[in-house]
Amino acid sequence: MQRVARAALLGVTFLAAPALPAQVAGVSGTLVVTNKNPSTATIIDVASGRVLATLPTGQGPHEVAITRDGRYAVVTDYQGQPGRTLTVIDVPALRVARTIDLGQYNRPHGIAFLAGDSIVAVTSEATSNLLLVSIASGAVVKAIPTGARGSHMVGVTADASRAYTGNIGSNTVTEYDLRAGTATRSWAVPDQPEAINVRPDGKEVWVGSNSTGRVSVVNPETGTVTTAAEGFGWPYRVLFSPDNKTVLLPDLRGDALRFVDRDTKAELGRIAMTGGVPQGIAITPDGRFAFESMSAQARVAIIDVAKRQVIGYVAAGETPDGVAYTSRAIAAPPRHAGTVRDADVASMDAIVAALYDVISGPAGQKRDWDRMRGLFAPGARLIPTGRRPDSSYVMRVLTVDDYITQVGPQLERAGFFEREIGRTTEQFGAIAQAFSSYESKRAATDATPFARGINSIQLMNDGKRWWVVTVFWDSERPDNPIPPKFISR
Repeated sequence: MQRVARAALLGVTFLAAPALPAQVAGVSGTLVVTNKNPSTATIIDVASGRVLATLPTGQGPHEVAITRDGRYAVVTDYQGQPGRTLTVIDVPALRVARTIDLGQYNRPHGIAFLAGDSIVAVTSEATSNLLLVSIASGAVVKAIPTGARGSHMVGVTADASRAYTGNIGSNTVTEYDLRAGTATRSWAVPDQPEAINVRPDGKEVWVGSNSTGRVSVVNPETGTVTTAAEGFGWPYRVLFSPDNKTVLLPDLRGDALRFVDRDTKAELGRIAMTGGVPQGIAITPDGRFAFESMSAQARVAIIDVAKRQVIGYVAAGETPDGVAYTSRAIAAPPRHAGTVRDADVASMDAIVAALYDVISGPAGQKRDWDRMRGLFAPGARLIPTGRRPDSSYVMRVLTVDDYITQVGPQLERAGFFEREIGRTTEQFGAIAQAFSSYESKRAATDATPFARGINSIQLMNDGKRWWVVTVFWDSERPDNPIPPKFISR
């Protein structure tokens, strides 16, 4: 899914600013979110909204599962030539623990941990197999042929005795006996079944049809298939509340999250997520809060399940999809002081020039992020502003490391050059305020910039060097042109 909102750069239009604060009372724990386009996984502290780490994965990561103790998360690397790996993340250590090569079993997608958290069930869509994989050894313990095309997502019962896949190309749901290692039965369901989940006790399998916009329920005991909900643009995923009373159904093309009573199948309500393109979803063990990835907005919505309303957001990477939650809180890494170049901090002109220089470079070139850290004072912030569709304004507050982990990969991948085109400065004692006008290009040789604006840069001189304290910016728009006085020094 192509992202439609641009991420915040150091002077680029910020169209995906959160409408609500990241910090929400009573919500804590850790999220692991897959970001498809940059091929990364973001680890987020929910209580503060801080990104703890952005880690590389295989190409095009889609889904993620996490152990019950929050120690390991496993990501399916779905794309690539060919996509055939799983990325195992040591969550508390904020690092990639290992990469599992699945060999001939291409296009891993749906994933779920079995009881005991040592084995994952993973679909291999391209080879029509359901794999049982040891995350410790990386071995494929069992490959079970699905007997169907496009086996995409998987649901597993709580006792790990059975699993179910939706087979997009065959319009069926397949049941597996995981202890015997065989596919046992299948049922015809409405066309293009993708989203699927099974009640923990195995009594109902809910499946979403991409073609018909219908969510159906398979009763494995009787073999009956009944309609639970209709009118979806794309019923992307199925999530049961921990008490099994409510089913949460993200509608990707309908830009909504729908809540359905599991017993009566009556719709309890829905949340409009206009422009969000909702995809992956997770829920807290007590069922109070859910987390919905907003693929077009590079963020995750925090949802009060009982009130059925969005109560906050946390930032993720571009095109977030799979979401996994653990109540385990992860300690934030210590701040990296960075590398200080004396020439960069010797004067106000030098530190502003270094600020622009360190983020600029061609596509594929790594930036010197330690140099960037060395420019900023402890506790410094970068604050993009943006305008909502209703014309009101919002801001988003980033630490230097937030900026590096969230925005840095985009700069390095796409290419980004920013230069100062004017500055006005006021200074009083040790503090200074610079209105630094900028223009941004993808390549240094581009004839026309794709963005312009003003960086409001607050600086301090401690008697030994200059420090950047805050960069606070807004972009130029047709109704918000840069005044001529800010383009000439």
